[in-house]
Amino acid sequence: MCGVLLGIQCFSGNSKFLKWNLEIPKKTKKGFTKNILKVEEQKTYKIIQITDIHLDDKYLIESEAECGEPLCCREINNNLKTKSGKWGTYPCDLPNTTLHNTVTEIAKNANSVDLWYLTGDNSPHDIWLYNKKKSLKISETIYNLFKGLTNNTVIPAVGNHEAVPCDRSINYFIA
Repeated sequence: MCGVLLGIQCFSGNSKFLKWNLEIPKKTKKGFTKNILKVEEQKTYKIIQITDIHLDDKYLIESEAECGEPLCCREINNNLKTKSGKWGTYPCDLPNTTLHNTVTEIAKNANSVDLWYLTGDNSPHDIWLYNKKKSLKISETIYNLFKGLTNNTVIPAVGNHEAVPCDRSINYFIA
């Protein structure tokens, strides 16, 4: 995505989407060209975007939240300074309880949503444990949770934490 939006300086692969044109309507004395619809003539869509879930299936309630490790709120034998909470604790990743509660709340209005975007970063920050199978499983689980709420379009996208290894080109994820 970086390469598509910002250009070749942050993209190391090939993409037909790197070079694209955006046509901007010309302004006339009376306003913009006639092919622009008035706001009141345009259909309004309800869109939901869910991103950066970072679901941690190893999150443990009342575990150490300030463990000094790259990812806490898991089963770690430390003296408890800060206990992790039921719904999550900063700086830890998201517990299952919070995701399922969120889905339950969203379900109450799911039929009114026209388009769903799941924009990635589903995996927890335990990048030393990343593998393709785990990354796909977490993304499929999250997609299926939200797809189960609607018959409308759900568009999943991958983030930098879905790639294996993490933060690499999307080619690693697909390969």
